[in-house]
Amino acid sequence: DNTQLANYIELAFLRYQINRNWSAKVGRFSTNSYLYTDYRYVGHLLNWVRPSVEMYSTAGALGNMDGLQAAYTLDTDFGAVKLALSYGQSNFTNDVEGGELSIDYSKLTLLNVEFQSTEWRFHAAYIRSTLDDFDTVGLGELRVVESTLPPLFRPFGRELLDNLVPDGNDITYMSLGGQYFFDNLELNAEFFDYNSDWVLAGSAVGGYVSLAYQIENLKPF
Repeated sequence: DNTQLANYIELAFLRYQINRNWSAKVGRFSTNSYLYTDYRYVGHLLNWVRPSVEMYSTAGALGNMDGLQAAYTLDTDFGAVKLALSYGQSNFTNDVEGGELSIDYSKLTLLNVEFQSTEWRFHAAYIRSTLDDFDTVGLGELRVVESTLPPLFRPFGRELLDNLVPDGNDITYMSLGGQYFFDNLELNAEFFDYNSDWVLAGSAVGGYVSLAYQIENLKPF
């Protein structure tokens, strides 16, 4: 039900700093699944040049999750390394013609690795989840049609439903990105790999590289 309060809450979590290195989080938090996740609402921190919409839209359905997270930060001579492991679930709902589409991402497991120093920043994420409780307009009617087909055509109807309804199938998402500053030079690069057998959200691979150089008040890309 889209009128539920939970559908209007994007982030709501409790974070506890156990000691200097360890922390824990519970509630609804970001999956931090790509390089600029933490800055997506603060546009002035970024250059005007942007990756294509397809770069981040693949992970859009998994932007947030409900669950638990344990994180460890290690200080080194060359910077700081942060490892975070999360487990929980997420739900995606989107309006479609005549109604809505919804699906649950259960057994959602997330691993984040971040490294940051004065000049370098790296980020890697790995997400794995099981698709469940898929529902959309006309799905009930389609199930009825499949059961009423002549026996000769029922295998084709079953195959169509199996491709359309992803319940029980696993999906994986992996991203790797980096940022480098050297004097007036800024280099950004990112890559993602999404694997799914679901026909409505098939597998995809993508990436980008951007280069910017500051010349007084001018910054060409």
